[in-house]
Amino acid sequence: MNFNFFSLFKKNSSELYVPDSILVKRVKSLSKNSNLRVFSNINIYLHRQSYNIDLLVYDYSRGLYIFEIKKWSFDDLKNATITKAENQEHSNNTLAFDKTQEFIKRKFNQITHTDGPKIYNYLLMENLSAEEYEHLDDSFKELLPEEKIIFSDSQTSDIFKKIESEEQVSSIGTTQDLEILLTQYTKLQDNGTFKLCNEQEIAFLNSKLENTTNLASNFHDGKTSLLILKAIIELFEEKAQKIIILKPSILARDIAYKKLLETIEHGLVEFDMNSIEFLTPLELINRHLQKLKKPMIHELASLNPKLLQKSFNIADLIICDDANLLSDSFIQYVTNIQKDKKALFINLTDKEHCLRDSKYCKIHFIETHPLAQTMHLLQKLSLAYDAKDIMVVSSEENKEKLTEDLEHFLHHKTTNVESSKTLLEHNLEDLKLATYNDIYELSTKYIILLDLCDYNEKQIEYALNLATHGAYILYDQTCETIEILKEKYESKQE
Repeated sequence: MNFNFFSLFKKNSSELYVPDSILVKRVKSLSKNSNLRVFSNINIYLHRQSYNIDLLVYDYSRGLYIFEIKKWSFDDLKNATITKAENQEHSNNTLAFDKTQEFIKRKFNQITHTDGPKIYNYLLMENLSAEEYEHLDDSFKELLPEEKIIFSDSQTSDIFKKIESEEQVSSIGTTQDLEILLTQYTKLQDNGTFKLCNEQEIAFLNSKLENTTNLASNFHDGKTSLLILKAIIELFEEKAQKIIILKPSILARDIAYKKLLETIEHGLVEFDMNSIEFLTPLELINRHLQKLKKPMIHELASLNPKLLQKSFNIADLIICDDANLLSDSFIQYVTNIQKDKKALFINLTDKEHCLRDSKYCKIHFIETHPLAQTMHLLQKLSLAYDAKDIMVVSSEENKEKLTEDLEHFLHHKTTNVESSKTLLEHNLEDLKLATYNDIYELSTKYIILLDLCDYNEKQIEYALNLATHGAYILYDQTCETIEILKEKYESKQE
């Protein structure tokens, strides 16, 4: 039997799935006690293309290792010879990964104008041992050298030793190369930078969605960007052709759409921009009513119960963010219209994002004259931080008073946040004044909260968790809400 060098490595669709065999598990285990990162059955996205790699290992000090998995046994190969394909005749590369390397280098060139990290090619022979390899025709040993093959009987230590034999090209680096290569796993954070997702987030992005999926999520920390990545992956893997992401308000919708634009620009991915759409719950309802030629509504409270029984084929997947802030009737409505499609509900957990690191974020409870203390805090914070890093949340009445005081005494430029207005109508680079109903999708370093006794705990929790550095709760008299918050937070900050 004769094998052509090109056809030997040619992929077919049936080989794209990589099972977790014992050998693959051994390679994956390399990441446990080393600086290696291991990804199996990974896709590389560039513009409208998706390129699959069986197994990829990243070494911060050496570069990328590309593994192709083959299941040939000794019986398959024992009477075979191998020759280079005609187009490989003058190549020094003994493993035919040219297309894979070309695709990776093209992505790095278009983003960084360099070829990116060094790339090493390896084979995983699932059913061929090192001893059996010795009995193969010499043509195999010439074109498929032993040092480039992981055999079925290779132990984890053998694999580690083999790949670590490559020359070190740099000191321990960062995740930057992976962030460029695996853009579908790189989320936009609230501070405007991109960061590689952690293992739990990657598992979510790779997960198969059921018809109805309910997930608990921490506050912020790139939550919307993670949902955007999930939508992009669903499109690229052709699991959905139309996706709607629901955000609580017009402003939140616009901010999320801006994050989508920044994400696809960063990752150099392209798709029909009509495939992902951001709507508010009210816009979704009114679009349905318009189709039914019924009068549109102005608030969700007036949702007609009969609408819950109507079908509406609008998207393959609806992602409902901050679902537990919405009414049960609306959740029931989305579940009903998606009964033959898919719906993903993201529910905020009770885990405090603000307190994830008390060294940087602390909640201060101050019994005082709220408006006067707010002016004092704003004066103090503005000396150390940009205006965009500070937000005050209060009742509508106190927001108006603060707007006047800031204009006359501190001469601060302020933005009055109104969630019913578009992003273009706001300057979020200024100090922000908002009510508890207008803060969705915003983020800040420091937040000052007033009028807590007039709002429910869920709204206040959401406001508290907008801050990454610190929060100030100001009140002139205590109430049950404040006592609950003090008991909850003060004990965790001691």
